[in-house]
Amino acid sequence: MNFHIGESQTSFNMFGRAAWQSTDLAEKLGLGSAALFFENARVLGNLLDSEVLELFSKVKSSRSRAASDGFPSCSSRSTMRSMRQDNANGKLKMLPSTHFLRQVYGCFRFEKTAPSKLLEDIGVKNVLFETDLSHPTCLYPDRREHVEKVMEYLSPHVRRSVLQDNAAKLYRIFTSG
Repeated sequence: MNFHIGESQTSFNMFGRAAWQSTDLAEKLGLGSAALFFENARVLGNLLDSEVLELFSKVKSSRSRAASDGFPSCSSRSTMRSMRQDNANGKLKMLPSTHFLRQVYGCFRFEKTAPSKLLEDIGVKNVLFETDLSHPTCLYPDRREHVEKVMEYLSPHVRRSVLQDNAAKLYRIFTSG
């Protein structure tokens, strides 16, 4: 299950309730773009608090733009809430953070510092580099330089995991080495 930022027609908020009515179009685009990240976190929070990941333990969820939307904090906040309520409704057998680490992947593309935070908070095996070709804000033609700069401090093993191996495992793609 791959969730792209914006999620759906019902949660798309770029021109809806994000900006005040008096806001001009350019400002609406900027604020609306930022609001999409909050919507991404909202949908993730709902997924973690629902029974979906528990009932379908083999389902994996990848989230575009995860490095920008408070992705790791959704897991920790859902877990804290579940622990405080002592799972009063009895729905979940495991904490949301357990489902998160077992089944949720976060992607990044244009961020510069967020990838290191993602790696620190959720670990190497749950992070992917997201391609962005065709987006109006894509990194083309300098995406290789961007990735090298953002990941220069990481070991070759971590770089390979984030750039290739994690996606190959998630999407069951054979790689030759």
